[in-house]
Amino acid sequence: MKRAALTNYAPTQDVVSTINDWKSNPAYFLHSNGQPLVSTFEGPSNANDWHAIKDQTKSFFIPDWSSLGARKAVSRGDGVADGLFNWGAWPEGKQRTNWDLDASYLIFLNNTRTYMA
Repeated sequence: MKRAALTNYAPTQDVVSTINDWKSNPAYFLHSNGQPLVSTFEGPSNANDWHAIKDQTKSFFIPDWSSLGARKAVSRGDGVADGLFNWGAWPEGKQRTNWDLDASYLIFLNNTRTYMA
């Protein structure tokens, strides 16, 4: 018997439905322009799905694709992201953190997209 491969993402229409079901809730966070803010924890292999999701939800999309680094993440999915979320901005263990990683995001977002650390 052949098993279907498991994926770590929800089908596009499930994501659309979830966002649309919740975006009018008073507790849902909206971007300053009034759009529902949507983010991810990774999932860059599904970047192209976000064109349809954004179109159907009118959302402001700031994914965490920090595994790619800012340079690759900013252009993933033909630039579908409205900004980038850098989970890697947090220090790991006893390491001291610095601004180098943040700076790379600011450079590649070029003051034209939102940065969220």
